[in-house]
Amino acid sequence: MKIKSVLFLSIILFFCSFKLHLKFVQVEIGKAPIITSNNFNTIVKEGFVINCRKINDLGVIIHLDEQMKKQEILQLELHRYGNKEDVLIAYKSFTSASKEFQKKYTESDSLKLKLLIPEDQFNTSDFQINTLLFKTSYVVNDLVCSLKDKTHCNFYIVVKGYNKTGEKNNFGEDIYDDGKELSQRSITFKNWENKTQ
Repeated sequence: MKIKSVLFLSIILFFCSFKLHLKFVQVEIGKAPIITSNNFNTIVKEGFVINCRKINDLGVIIHLDEQMKKQEILQLELHRYGNKEDVLIAYKSFTSASKEFQKKYTESDSLKLKLLIPEDQFNTSDFQINTLLFKTSYVVNDLVCSLKDKTHCNFYIVVKGYNKTGEKNNFGEDIYDDGKELSQRSITFKNWENKTQ
């Protein structure tokens, strides 16, 4: 009888510790960015295919948590991927110590950013092009809407945090770490429908 009681108690303790571990892991990483259209009013579903001639706009809602606000640089990244490639094509960075960030976002639990805009409008995306890989003459719409390679037409957004390593480069500027993902990845959206699958 004692063996059954000890075994039963051990099983209960195991499941309690497992549940606590899962809860801890969930706290570590934030909610996924939400992709929207129609001026942040419509939530885009997984696998959504963008028709860039017809789309009104594409926006992103980010849920800010305390861990994100503590990063020296908070960066929202737009990635394009397919096969074995995963490329950062555009981003929006915030310096958490800046007056702008402190004023606008320290008391806020979310932020909204424009990703794609109608082509006939002059206002621009809130995201910047990754100029290490793409020409400075491009805008985000070009990189998302113009690509016709069906194997590399998938996109997602993730929030990453970067902190100083304590080292400086040859120009005396701070060096940052490789960053870590602070949110789950958003749903995948596409700019090209592959009808062969």
